[in-house]
Amino acid sequence: MSVTARKTLAGPLAALKAMLSECTSFQKLVQAANASAALARIYSVGEEDEPARPFAIVDLLEDSPVDAAGGTRNFTIPHGRLSLTVEIPLLKTGTVTSGSSSTVFSDSALAGFADDHFNGLTLQIGGVERQIADFAGATGTITLSAALSGTPANGTEFTIYPASVEDAFTWFRNIIGDIKEDLLTLSGAGGYLSLSKFAKTAEGRSQDDKEDTDYIGIVFEMEYGL
Repeated sequence: MSVTARKTLAGPLAALKAMLSECTSFQKLVQAANASAALARIYSVGEEDEPARPFAIVDLLEDSPVDAAGGTRNFTIPHGRLSLTVEIPLLKTGTVTSGSSSTVFSDSALAGFADDHFNGLTLQIGGVERQIADFAGATGTITLSAALSGTPANGTEFTIYPASVEDAFTWFRNIIGDIKEDLLTLSGAGGYLSLSKFAKTAEGRSQDDKEDTDYIGIVFEMEYGL
């Protein structure tokens, strides 16, 4: 009788993919409506398809799981290391859905990002630039450090971007931090593998030849136990 592999029994990579797809922060990052859509953005090392940004790649850094003879259940070593790579575009575009004043407006599509997620970044709207002083994740509300000429009208488009490489890395670390917190919350729950000791191992900017747009990526490793 064949046994269907599920959660930790399906191996660390499958478990990590499942957890990552359920992270609210990751779903927001890849603009996925649900876990199934987010899962389509997560790749394993060695897959032939070229990842479409934004994406994540997971890798098992030690012994891989193997199939048991006569069935489909997979067994793995009880502990080891996993790698997670995430790459996203540097720019974030949005649309004003509610303007409160010359310094405060909201974009409902940004609701769900963590509080302060975009703090310190540059926002361009109506041909002018302002620094973001505060971001409220529950409502997607942005507070600017200096006033605009008036309250932005609904439907006005804006762009959020880092003003420097240092700002870019700060923003990206915020994203990774959000994902990390989500993963730790899910870790060990419902039969998933238990994660610990996250460590950033690399970060950098990249250039996509087809779109001629800057992206930023980061790689970090984690230890796990079953």
